[in-house]
Amino acid sequence: MKTGEVSQAEPRLKLQNLAREYLESSGYQVTEAAKLRGKSGVDHAFDILAQRDDGFVDYTIAMDIITGGDRDEELTAAYDLANKTYDTGIRDKALVALVALSSEGKEFALKQRVKIFEEEKLVKLIASKPAQPAKSSQSPVFKTKAQLLELLVTLGYTVEEKAKVRGRSGVEYFFDILAYSESGQSGHSLGIDIVSNGEGIGLD
Repeated sequence: MKTGEVSQAEPRLKLQNLAREYLESSGYQVTEAAKLRGKSGVDHAFDILAQRDDGFVDYTIAMDIITGGDRDEELTAAYDLANKTYDTGIRDKALVALVALSSEGKEFALKQRVKIFEEEKLVKLIASKPAQPAKSSQSPVFKTKAQLLELLVTLGYTVEEKAKVRGRSGVEYFFDILAYSESGQSGHSLGIDIVSNGEGIGLD
């Protein structure tokens, strides 16, 4: 490997290690240099693929590493990542950049719903020592609403009972429980309605 290639590879490796450290501290299983086959039949490569299953939601985040500071590289990387995740059915996606992206790069990434993580932000997130959500190797077990609420909080969700949410159509919907989780890398919401047969509740 040439000297110039080494100098470029080292910062990328450092950045990738920071991203992996943060994701693992948040309870994700991380695969580097991952490949997934999309609906089109095309195989797509991701620098990082992170997955976590809390028993209610299976989270997947795809990340690519870029140097940043180059408008064409930023636009191409955001466009490619958006296309790859669309084809593979992955909702959450992010570019990890060594330096701050240009205003045009950030704006374009936002339109593609691609999050941006710069080195400085990753270092701060790791230093904040995020609480690792509880892991679940099997379906959650609960028999009462109180137990369900307690379990959701244990898994890192914020819960709201008898919640009202306005949909994209403008129509308002009601849920027995609204649970939402927002972290540095993704946010998810669970709308839960409870139907009981008199013998307790559970996931069926």
